[in-house]
Amino acid sequence: MFKIMLIEDDIQVLRQLNKILSGIRNDFEVVAAFTHPSDAIEYLKNNAVDAIITDIQLPEMTGIELCEYCHKHYPNIKFAILSAYDNFEYAQKAIDLEVVHYVLKPITLSKLEVLLNKLSKRISRDEKPEGFVASLVNLNRQQTILNLLSNFYGNYNEFFEEMKKNDVVLSYDTCMCSAVSLILNGLFDLLKEKPSHSKDELYQIAAKIVARNNSSIYCVLFNYSSNVITVFIFSKMQTNMDEFKDTVSAYIQDIIQDIKNILKTTVDIKALNFFNNIDEFNKAQRQYYTCEEQAKNIISYIYNNDFDAAIRCAEAIKAIFDENQSKLVYNHILSHISNYTKKNIIIDDCSSEKLLNTVISEINNIKYDSLSNNSRDDIIENACRFINNNFANDITLNDVAKHVFLNPIYFSSYFKKQTGEKYSDYLANVKLQKARQLLKDTNVKIPDVAEMSGFRDTNYFYKIFKNATGLTPLEYRKKYRGEN
Repeated sequence: MFKIMLIEDDIQVLRQLNKILSGIRNDFEVVAAFTHPSDAIEYLKNNAVDAIITDIQLPEMTGIELCEYCHKHYPNIKFAILSAYDNFEYAQKAIDLEVVHYVLKPITLSKLEVLLNKLSKRISRDEKPEGFVASLVNLNRQQTILNLLSNFYGNYNEFFEEMKKNDVVLSYDTCMCSAVSLILNGLFDLLKEKPSHSKDELYQIAAKIVARNNSSIYCVLFNYSSNVITVFIFSKMQTNMDEFKDTVSAYIQDIIQDIKNILKTTVDIKALNFFNNIDEFNKAQRQYYTCEEQAKNIISYIYNNDFDAAIRCAEAIKAIFDENQSKLVYNHILSHISNYTKKNIIIDDCSSEKLLNTVISEINNIKYDSLSNNSRDDIIENACRFINNNFANDITLNDVAKHVFLNPIYFSSYFKKQTGEKYSDYLANVKLQKARQLLKDTNVKIPDVAEMSGFRDTNYFYKIFKNATGLTPLEYRKKYRGEN
């Protein structure tokens, strides 16, 4: 049973929320409800909750400020924000504070169901870690080491002492570190060809291959996401960076060869980083977790078919992080998308802007694949109807895309794929068809025909009309009205 706290300054809304939430799911219990954040903070001093659902506009402090306070003092509490304002800065801050869901009012039953679903997944995931820890079934020592690494916040004496208890003797003075990510090419094809293999089984094979320790280094399989494995390597003895790099390079070549022989797949090095000491390694690891959390937030929107929200959050990354951090986050997102779609995504070493475009393209591909044939037809029919009704009002591609709730870049390619012509050509043909009708059936002056057909520049209208029909507007009128 998950314990929830509600905070809403409108007492009627608070009571309504309490009643609705208590009846939606039996695995959530509203244990406290307050109109003032100070009362909520006082309650938390002596009581535990799993999640807080709060309005953003509150007396004394905002919901974001309350989230910041709890993020610092009660980091395990999950947050969902309710807001009547589609405020970009609030949304940015919510992402930064790892808010599980940001819900715009008015609050509906379906929105609350989505909110609780997301909270449940996040709470369950944190109670029972998934991925690299959960799937280490028979590798108990590595699991213990991974737990140490996952909860390492700079207490070096305790860290090395715990490592020693697991027969891994490292020293602060000698511990150089390396992280390498390897791409297992053709892994998805292997799973298709040999359905008896599960991903967890392949993971354990890889983990055993990686766990090849000797007198100079200790190695642990840190992560297995999609078709990429990440290995951490620590030096056990005093050495210089050049010697450590040579040792690591030899180790990598050995495990690449073993993976090729056992899994019958080729391997490429995606990334290889070296750190002079445990401090540099710890900083990079914290950055990894930050990037991973941001990526998972976006992937959660994809899982819930909220593709527009996923794209908005992906676009917000560039405003929150610097260039290098943005690139890391986008790489994490693409890795998760690759795992979700079960297909390889080629990720080049390029700018964050290009990576963002790749992320948006992949999200839109997933969105397109999720649509039924009927809904695809409805989208085009709706778009064409909007164009036909508004062609004289200087509408743009962005206007039409917004009307059918699609990203403009995606809508442009989608429209051409479904209709066989570009949006701009379709719009021009609609305008020209209206001009032909006016020229044949009315006595409206030609400059007025141009304007009523959506052409603001009469000279341009003359040019495009003749290119399309081979006649000037006047010649066309005379021909089709039988005038000399």
